[in-house]
Amino acid sequence: MTIFQVEVRAIAAQHDAHAYQLTHEILELPTRPLPSLAAISTSDPPFSLRTAQLYLLSGNLTPAQLDQLTAQLLTNPVVQEAHILTSGHATGASRRAQRTRDDKRA
Repeated sequence: MTIFQVEVRAIAAQHDAHAYQLTHEILELPTRPLPSLAAISTSDPPFSLRTAQLYLLSGNLTPAQLDQLTAQLLTNPVVQEAHILTSGHATGASRRAQRTRDDKRA
């Protein structure tokens, strides 16, 4: 049985709603008890933040099955991309997932 790690994230920062919300909440925190926040709040731009969802899948999945699960269940190919790792090494599946997303845009 193989364990696959699937990282799903927004294609571009403007599609990362979780990062936008978290950034807003961080900038609203009081800076007095956390002096390091004062430096973040006054910098221009404040800072860059990105989020991702991490899925761990285990099983005897073929690359085609893994691509199908990723494309149909785990991602919204219009605004998200997936990177797939197995046993800590990039697989051909991550390249196929990227190609599939790019093909749908064309």
